[in-house]
Amino acid sequence: MAMRYLAGIERGEENPSLAFLVKLAEALEIHPAQLFD
Repeated sequence: MAMRYLAGIERGEENPSLAFLVKLAEALEIHPAQLFD
């Protein structure tokens, strides 16, 4: 995961795929639904 890509997601400039969101949740050790809380 590139920091530039993550920053783009935060700014609304990038659209992450579902697979990316699942990998991100796994890395954070949380359920994917928690990314949207």
